[in-house]
Amino acid sequence: MRIAYLDESGTPEIGGNTTHFVLLALVIEDRSWKQKDADVLAVKQKYGLGSAELHAAWMNRRYAEQERIKDFEKLTMDDRRAAMHQAREDAVIKRAARRGLSEIKALKKTFQKTADYTHLTLSERRAF
Repeated sequence: MRIAYLDESGTPEIGGNTTHFVLLALVIEDRSWKQKDADVLAVKQKYGLGSAELHAAWMNRRYAEQERIKDFEKLTMDDRRAAMHQAREDAVIKRAARRGLSEIKALKKTFQKTADYTHLTLSERRAF
């Protein structure tokens, strides 16, 4: 028996929010799925992503806040998370002073989607 995982990305409708629609299928033998699952979990734990859902697009983006944190790559993972949390709170406050509510909501949504990865540098996210 084989196990299939299907995932889609994008919008199939013309005029949607993206220009592409991608459908992916991953098929593995049923007798090997437990080992493959354990292998994936081991890599996720190595990078501090044990229970996180992975989204390649969000992991592959630059996080401008990281670039403004002095010696970000030298901090511990916990200190990186804390520094990013503070930097993002500051960014929301600054945006609130300059822009409308819809802009703040959009920023918070982006921050929420990337929250699981903020302790990793861009090079670590790409290495993952």
